[in-house]
Amino acid sequence: MHETSKDHIHNYMGLVRLEKNKSTIADALNEGAQVTLLLGKQELAFRGHDERSTSSNQGNFREVFNLLIKRNDELLLHYNKISNVFTGQSKTIQNEIIHCVYEYVLDVIKSEISDVSFFSVISDDTTDIVEKSQCAITLRYVKKTGELKESFLGFRDLIAQCYDGASIMAGHVNGLQQLIRNEAPHALFTHCCAHRLNLVLQQGSYCIPQSRIFFSTLLGISVFFKKFPKRTFVLDTVIGKRIPVANETQIFNITDTLYAILQVKHLDVVYCIDQVNTSINRIKLLRSVESATFLLFNEAKKITSLKQPRGVVEVDLLNKYSVLQYEILDNIVTQLNERFQDLGKLKFVTLVDSSKFKSYQTAFPNEGLECLSSTYKDVFDLALLKNELSVVYFDSQFHDLHIQQCVKLLKKIQDSGLLMEVYKLFCLTLTIPYTSVSVERNYSCLKRIKTYLRNSMTEERLSSLATISIENELINLLVKNDGQFYEKIIDKFSLLKDILKNRFNL
Repeated sequence: MHETSKDHIHNYMGLVRLEKNKSTIADALNEGAQVTLLLGKQELAFRGHDERSTSSNQGNFREVFNLLIKRNDELLLHYNKISNVFTGQSKTIQNEIIHCVYEYVLDVIKSEISDVSFFSVISDDTTDIVEKSQCAITLRYVKKTGELKESFLGFRDLIAQCYDGASIMAGHVNGLQQLIRNEAPHALFTHCCAHRLNLVLQQGSYCIPQSRIFFSTLLGISVFFKKFPKRTFVLDTVIGKRIPVANETQIFNITDTLYAILQVKHLDVVYCIDQVNTSINRIKLLRSVESATFLLFNEAKKITSLKQPRGVVEVDLLNKYSVLQYEILDNIVTQLNERFQDLGKLKFVTLVDSSKFKSYQTAFPNEGLECLSSTYKDVFDLALLKNELSVVYFDSQFHDLHIQQCVKLLKKIQDSGLLMEVYKLFCLTLTIPYTSVSVERNYSCLKRIKTYLRNSMTEERLSSLATISIENELINLLVKNDGQFYEKIIDKFSLLKDILKNRFNL
C-alpha cells in the first residue's frame, strides 16, 4: 500500500518537520512577500541565469531575500535549520506568492465594485514580444467614497463600454460592443475619442493631394537619414540640423492641446465634449482670420528660403496658398464634425454641466432628460430625478464645480437619504469613458515585464505581475493602512495546502 511505502513515509516526515517550524516559515514567507512586492512594483526579473548557492548572482529574488534574512540573526539561525526542507525561494514558491498577492488585490477590487451601482469596461488588445495577442480590460467606476477609479476586472451593472474603432470591437451586428449589449442592454458604446482625433488628422492630411505629397516627402526625408551614420554626419556638418524644426502652426497647437486633454486618465465625458466643441470653434476662427495666411506664408519663406517662380506675382502665390489653407481647415472641421457626430446620444450629460446650472433655473434642459430616458429609462425614477435636479440647479454651492467635486458633495448629502437619483446620475456620467488611452498605458507595463529575455513566462504569472505593477498605488495604500497585509497574504498561501499535499503525494 502507498501509506507504507518509503516515499510516503519520507514525505510525511518532511511535512511533520515543516509543521514544527511554522513560525520560521511564516517569517520567511513574510520576507518573500516583501521581495515580491518590491520586484513586482519595479517590474524587475525575479529569477537569475544561475541560481545555485555558489553563484555570484542568484537572481533578484534570491539575492534580496537573502539580504533581508541576514538582517535578523535569530531568524537566520532558525532559517538555516529548515533550509534543507523549506527555502521559500524556489520558482514554485515565487509563483505562489505572486499569485497570492494578485488574488488579494483582486479581492479588494471586487469588494469595491460590489458597492457601486454602475461600471464601464474599457478594452483593447496588442501583441507581446512573442507576437501573442494580449487583451487588457479596465473597469471604470465611482467608489462609494465618491472617488473615480479605474481598475482591472470584476462585473456588476454594466452601463458603458469604450474601444477603438476596429470593426471587430465596434461592429453593430457581431462586434464585441453588440455582443455585450445583448447581455447588458444599458452598455452604451463610445468610440475612443483619441482614436477619432487621430483619424481626423490622418484623413485631413491625406484627402488633399498637396498635403498628402508634403507629408509623404517629409516622412521620406526622415526615413532616408534614419539609422545611417554617414548621412546623419552630412546633416550635422552641412545643414547643422538633423530634423528641420519649425514653429508649430496654429492648427497643430489646437489639435495637440486637444490630444493631450483626451489622454488624461480620469477624463469625464462632460469636459471631453466641451473641449472637442471648443477645438472645432477655434479652428473655424482660423478660417475667418484673413491675416493668418499672410503670417504663415511669411514664416514659411523665412524657414524654407522659398523662391518666387518667374512670372508669378507674390499676391497670386499668396492667394494660391490661402485657398489651400482654407481647404485644409474646412476638411479638418468637416472630419471633426463627422467623427464626433454621435455626441447626440450623450446629450443627457448636459444635465450635469455645472457651468449651465444658472441658465437651467429658468429653462430646464428637457431635451437632455429625454435623451436619458431613451437610454437609461429603467435605471432612474425620471419624475423624482427632475425634481431633484431642479433643487441642485438653484443651489449655488454646485455652480461651476467640476463633476468630480459635485459627486463628492452629493455623496455627503446622499448619505442622509436626499438627492439619491441626482447622485446616481452624476456617478453614471462620471463612469462613462470617452477614451481608451488609460487601458493602452498598460501595454507599456506589458513591454517592460515580458521582454526578450523573459518571453517564456506563463499567462497567469504575466497577468499577476502586471496587476501588481499597475495597481501599485492601491498596494501601497493597503500596506500603509492594513497592519495585517502580509499576514493576509500568508493566509492565502496557507490555503494552498492541497497543492502542498499533492506535491508530497499525501
